[in-house]
Amino acid sequence: MIQLTSLLRMRAAHTGNAQRASQLRHLHLSDQPLMLLALKQTGPAARPLAVMLGTDPHRPQLLVAPPSGSTAPMLAALADTVTAYINACQRHCEHLPATNNKPARWRYTDAPQILVPNPQTVQHLKDLGDDLRFRSVDDQAPGSRAVQCLGHWLTYLTDRADLPGSAALIPMTSFLGMHWISGQSPLEDEDLATLLAWIDPPRHAASGRDAALEAEDPATHRPAGPATDAPFDNDHLAPLFDAYARARRRPWTTSRPAPCKNSTVCWPPTCSPPGI
Repeated sequence: MIQLTSLLRMRAAHTGNAQRASQLRHLHLSDQPLMLLALKQTGPAARPLAVMLGTDPHRPQLLVAPPSGSTAPMLAALADTVTAYINACQRHCEHLPATNNKPARWRYTDAPQILVPNPQTVQHLKDLGDDLRFRSVDDQAPGSRAVQCLGHWLTYLTDRADLPGSAALIPMTSFLGMHWISGQSPLEDEDLATLLAWIDPPRHAASGRDAALEAEDPATHRPAGPATDAPFDNDHLAPLFDAYARARRRPWTTSRPAPCKNSTVCWPPTCSPPGI
């Protein structure tokens, strides 16, 4: 199999287009998976900065945490969305009659499935789950129990991602790499944008190689996370952090800019958020 993969990789590099490695799909894909993209802040490994998720590509939900201060509002909103999606999978069940080895029982006909861009996001969610599930529950703080439950779910899902054939939490670069071989190195295949460009280049591109070169530009293709790159930090995050710091120094006003459509911007109630 290693020799076949090397042959297909050389052929892809020669032709400029990804080569199909399999005629059949080897993992189950849900009819309505939950897509999740996460960004983490430089510093503490599990401190989230932003999460975009949803089951409808035209109506994603954006959750943003402040660069400093509490992330509790964003985590509570994330817990509500993820647990609501998981609970929706429990709506339908079927009855299985008794057999010689098993008694009669009920089972769910659907299961949650979360798609993430790459294995690095899986590790980030694992670290976040380990942090959240050991947090104490404060009955006076709304959402703390849901956040702890989110930690248990993240730990469960990330543990299943290590099992061969499991489809509960799928990193898309690994999933696509099972079925397509690009002309770039396996390390470069961890970038979802360039891998997709090799597999399905846009019409204006002469080949997948040319499309992948365009996708490497961080000005036009943002990193899929969870870590960001230096140009993105300097050109985009740093000005927003400065605006947030200036807003904290201003007195609280009742007027605040409206958030983007389909987004939940979780700023603490002690300051006005910067312009979004």
